[in-house]
Amino acid sequence: MFLIGASCPKALLNNNYTFLQAISFWPPIVFIGIFLSSFSAALSCLIGASRVLYAMSCDGMFGPLLRITRKTNKKGNPYVAVLVTWVIVQLVLLIGKLNAIAPLVTIFFLLAYTACDLACLGLDWASAPNFRPTFKYFSWHTALLGSISTLAVMILVNYIWALVAIAIAIILSAISHYTAPRVAWGSISQQLIFHQVRKYALKVEKPI
Repeated sequence: MFLIGASCPKALLNNNYTFLQAISFWPPIVFIGIFLSSFSAALSCLIGASRVLYAMSCDGMFGPLLRITRKTNKKGNPYVAVLVTWVIVQLVLLIGKLNAIAPLVTIFFLLAYTACDLACLGLDWASAPNFRPTFKYFSWHTALLGSISTLAVMILVNYIWALVAIAIAIILSAISHYTAPRVAWGSISQQLIFHQVRKYALKVEKPI
């Protein structure tokens, strides 16, 4: 990537999407690589997204809206969730322009990374006992830096779609908050409040 960026002019990179074929030692290998990587990524995302949809349905998120995706075949594969995910993908592909789809997909991926960073940040601030990251250099600083970085890249890619994606995430979070079943272990917001109260109580408490 760095060698191509350093040796090819900007106009070529912006306007010719198949320039690698001209500089490759065997031109067909470029299309073979594009096909195999695209097929592998599409298949893994389709199966992975459908499993997430199935897990959300099993957890009761969004109430009865996702109940249909809970159905599985005899082997336990959530075929309805796969079909629903496939339909959503086809609706996006109806845009018909790769240059319009790519920024949209990139922004939603970045939004997912932002959510993961924020979740890790909240768990670290709350000192959750079951949160033990194995990454050697993890801290709340790296989680916060990751959140800010991904949000900044989202705005750089397309600030309009970034705002739309953030609005969609907020709306879905609000719907999930009111439709998800209540759990015994509470929420991260409750844990943050409890942790701050505990820290304050330990600070002001004086031994007799």
